[in-house]
Amino acid sequence: MEQLMIYPYHRGVEAVVRHQDMLTDWKLAGLVSPKGWGLGNDTVVSGAKKYIVETEYETVLKRCDGVWFVEDGTLKLPPALLERRLRQAIAGGKQIIYTRKRDPEAYENAVRMIPETLRILPVDTEIPDPSGRAVTYCMDIHTPVVAVMGLEENTEKLEVQLALRQAFQKRGYRVLSVSSGMGTEMLGMYSFPDFMLQPGIGETEKIIRYNHRIAALEKREEPELIIAGIPGGALPFNRYNHNGYGMLQYEILEALPVDYLVLCLPWQPDLHKRVQEIGMDIKNKYQIVPGAYHLAAITQDTIDLVSEKEREFLTLDRDFIRRKIKEENDPHLLDVTDGKSCDSLTEDIINCLSEQE
Repeated sequence: MEQLMIYPYHRGVEAVVRHQDMLTDWKLAGLVSPKGWGLGNDTVVSGAKKYIVETEYETVLKRCDGVWFVEDGTLKLPPALLERRLRQAIAGGKQIIYTRKRDPEAYENAVRMIPETLRILPVDTEIPDPSGRAVTYCMDIHTPVVAVMGLEENTEKLEVQLALRQAFQKRGYRVLSVSSGMGTEMLGMYSFPDFMLQPGIGETEKIIRYNHRIAALEKREEPELIIAGIPGGALPFNRYNHNGYGMLQYEILEALPVDYLVLCLPWQPDLHKRVQEIGMDIKNKYQIVPGAYHLAAITQDTIDLVSEKEREFLTLDRDFIRRKIKEENDPHLLDVTDGKSCDSLTEDIINCLSEQE
């Protein structure tokens, strides 16, 4: 298998490292983060393997066959530095996987820069799209749907999607995954469709187009389960941090008949009370009750909060999260990164879907 570097590494990519066995034809050779991001020498665990985050791009480049340029996390990579790293990879004859699609213009410029002989295209994702003809209704989806949604951004939604996909596949299920992120074709998933984030398309058209996209994939792949990731945050925090008022979540939940919802939460004080309140808010807003809550290893920084307009989140120790879950003793609250908890969630989903038949 060929050796792969991930750049620029950040904690949002940790789920990919933990589930690297889902990468096709590639083996991780290194994780490289810019020096100013403060992640150098961090340890990332993947099963029995441990990876140390490095900051010397040129050193790791020498020992890899390809570079996967991923989207930024909380911190942004300066365009000049990105271009320099990309040119270094091209000059070294490295195969390049470029999935930084958030900025369409920058993406097109980068792809034009990469020679076709070095460009690794993702798996085929050309799906029939009804945008070119008059479509005024949603189609029936016949496969059970599990949706993964976050109360906030960066609440480990991709981790939950990958863990569930892997758990169901190990049980012999044919799983269709439409990710909450871009560039997940490397993991056997379909990326979140670009048109859902385009401002020039109305809500009704987005709902219908997303529904038809899932229906086309369902017809093509004949899955036994669909896992749909939903980007962004589901509820407004305040008038400044409103998470788009949950419009994207509303559109997807209108487009899909969701049978089971996993809601990802940051840790916060008064957890038991807050989980009950959040569950009620989700029910009132989206007409669906979460079947389970994944507690992400982040929390809002309330000590250094300078204004209600700006919020920062802190990374928490995973053992702390698991202790808090144990203290709550709530069967619906779990940490999907724990194998036993993931198995428990998988069995709960299977039982709930069986009861609905």
